[in-house]
Amino acid sequence: TISVISTATNAVTSTITLKNSSPTGIAVSPDGKSLYVVNLNLNSVSVINASTGSIISNYAVGGYPIGVTVTPDGSKVFVTNSSNSISAIDLTKNLVTPITTANGPYDVCTSPDGKLLYVTNSGANSVSIISVSTLSIIGSIPVGNSPEGITISPSGEIVSWTGTGLGKFGAAGAVSYRGMLFFHTASENLARLNNTCGAFEYEVDASGNTVSKVWEWK
Repeated sequence: TISVISTATNAVTSTITLKNSSPTGIAVSPDGKSLYVVNLNLNSVSVINASTGSIISNYAVGGYPIGVTVTPDGSKVFVTNSSNSISAIDLTKNLVTPITTANGPYDVCTSPDGKLLYVTNSGANSVSIISVSTLSIIGSIPVGNSPEGITISPSGEIVSWTGTGLGKFGAAGAVSYRGMLFFHTASENLARLNNTCGAFEYEVDASGNTVSKVWEWK
């Protein structure tokens, strides 16, 4: 399920059901009208109308997809697949093109100008740089062990992170996780993050609703 939360009241206002999906990632179109949801169990991405919650279309992608991002102009969506590939979805042509990557692609983000993708490769301890126009890998950045998440600042500075922890099952399928996040960056402006750990809590209730918190470990 996808939970829709009002930022004015911090309350869940509605729930979007995706049968047998096990959603692992979500991105919002630049105009805020569409959601792109990764369906791990279905090897697909669902396009959802953000106003009505209805599914507009589905795109088949690679095996066991995880991360997703959309370009700033809203024309392309990129999905990381555990089958060592990226699925490039051209929304203007309804075309999906596979890109072979390094081992273990996990998360993905787009540069502010929309020209480049940055992909964490958890099995290769690297970040791949991919040209959006040619869909080819044009570079690789060595990072720490088993990188997972990645984000980029408006000025183009990159931070990746690795998470580790433990989880336990609760009543009716609820799950509770506790762990740490370890950050890595080559940015001089963000260099402080290289010595920073974040303790996190991640709760999933029986209905699939999630709450997460992160604190700096000092």
